[in-house]
Amino acid sequence: MDIEKVKTLRKIANTIPILYVEDNVGLRTQAADFLEKMFSKVYTAGDGEEGLASFKLNNPKIIITDITMPNMDGIEFSKALRELDSAVQIIFTTARDDSKYMLNAIDYKIFKYIIKPLALELLIDVLYDCVVQIKATENKDIFVKQINNIFNHQDNFVLLMESEKVVMANDKCIQFFSFKNIDEMINASFELSDHLLEHDQFLFSTQETNYFENIIKHPKRLFHTKISDNNNVSHHFMLRTTVIENIEDNSKKYILSLNDITELNLLDLFDKKSMNHERAINNQETIYNLFKMLKRNSAEIRINSFYRGIKITNTAVIVDIHEKSMRLKTSLKQQKAVNYERMMILSSSTFPHDIQCRSILNNNTHDQSIESCEFSFLINSPTHRENVCVEADEQARLTLFYEEHNFVTDIEIVDLSINSISITMTNIPSGFHVKSLAHIDLVLYTNKKPLIINTSAKVLKLEEKKKIFHIVLIYTLTDKKHTDLLNYLAIRQLELIKEFKEILTTKD
Repeated sequence: MDIEKVKTLRKIANTIPILYVEDNVGLRTQAADFLEKMFSKVYTAGDGEEGLASFKLNNPKIIITDITMPNMDGIEFSKALRELDSAVQIIFTTARDDSKYMLNAIDYKIFKYIIKPLALELLIDVLYDCVVQIKATENKDIFVKQINNIFNHQDNFVLLMESEKVVMANDKCIQFFSFKNIDEMINASFELSDHLLEHDQFLFSTQETNYFENIIKHPKRLFHTKISDNNNVSHHFMLRTTVIENIEDNSKKYILSLNDITELNLLDLFDKKSMNHERAINNQETIYNLFKMLKRNSAEIRINSFYRGIKITNTAVIVDIHEKSMRLKTSLKQQKAVNYERMMILSSSTFPHDIQCRSILNNNTHDQSIESCEFSFLINSPTHRENVCVEADEQARLTLFYEEHNFVTDIEIVDLSINSISITMTNIPSGFHVKSLAHIDLVLYTNKKPLIINTSAKVLKLEEKKKIFHIVLIYTLTDKKHTDLLNYLAIRQLELIKEFKEILTTKD
């Protein structure tokens, strides 16, 4: 007996119900005990009439039936079955090798014909082949159903690809590329790559990269594409790929769905050379059109918030877009973080830059929605920071020396990282500007122990807002102080994470 085949049969047959029809009580009981070790449900019957009643009630996928039985024999039973179901698999068992039974087996599409007494190894082989065929048919049916559902219930252009070759397309797609039908499209050796036009941050093929390799590496991801039709008219599409796997032979097919968003006028946003690029990137309408594109494609975005420097990120979906606001749904955890900072940063692979939301209109925890407005692109987004940046402890203090003099003014530490510190000052020294060199004495506390850092620093950024100067200083520390500050930042991170977790447990 092939032990591995038995193990495989148990694995693949555990969702398949089976009916065993035999008038010999002892043989029926013995066979049922054996079958129960492999099949999900095992039903038994003493003749064809009982078998037919059981079939109508339990809908088994495999039937093993004796031929010679009282009341209704196996031949009549099979005939009645075929009038009800053309797919159920029927296996004949009989003590006689009679050619007339063989003819009946052909007439009623019997899967196999086994001579009694049943040899266990032969029965396992037959059952294995039968289950494999059922699974193959099921997988094929699922595959065809998936294809039909996708193709018949979409307004988008849809292509079914085998590798880079088109095997099916919906009518809208065929007409866009000026073909009469799918056969003409296939016979013309249609290649989507020939129609993908080069555009900043868009999907297209180059000598080094192939568009198809890119999309199969990132299934479900949205890609911007610029596609020309056969009349050389360009359209802006969002492309998404779905992978369909055939379990039987491990082959894969790919469904490409293309949503035409040309009317949203977003092409200038992604073209830095365009005369209208600057206007597009500073236009609120452009951002709202990006939101419409995401909503239309049911695409997720990421919300980034900062709790005292700790980045909190979760996914969200856009549910409503109004004339001057947008509403999305996200997790309660993210809502807590947004509630603390009263702003958020939105990220998506479909955006040219992160989008900052400066005003939260409504943070509704009952339906887990956030309504917001006042959006702008962030060319340099804090979500792309290379180093951890956190708020310092409450006892932390900084003294600034410029041109060897202690400059006395109100200084507040906003946050710090391993190589920079952000502060605010009510006044600045005369001649103090970007690239100015200064010296800082920084005192931090961890576990009530002071960490003192004395280092030279350079002004990276200096802005005045509402009579307050916002300054970023950068520095390079010695090995010992570098290690000490790393340890401080790690401990501070843990403290802030613990603090935020406590906020999550409190009710609003």
